[in-house]
Amino acid sequence: MDYSLKSKPRTNDYDIVGDGGEAVGQIIRSDAGYTVYLLGDVEALLQPYGTPEDALEAFEDWSATTGAIPSLPVE
Repeated sequence: MDYSLKSKPRTNDYDIVGDGGEAVGQIIRSDAGYTVYLLGDVEALLQPYGTPEDALEAFEDWSATTGAIPSLPVE
């Protein structure tokens, strides 16, 4: 599955969106960098990254080795 970033208005945060437009997680900016969170605010066991694109790439690599990832429709 391919994923893309959808920016959240007035923040430095992003939704991770799948092919069908469903959200599967978020990338949230902090002082440490961009951190990947799954639905339900569960932090993925990935280090913070310097850019949201680097965090998305790490999420894609991680998700390829993981079973079903929960998702929600994005409005």
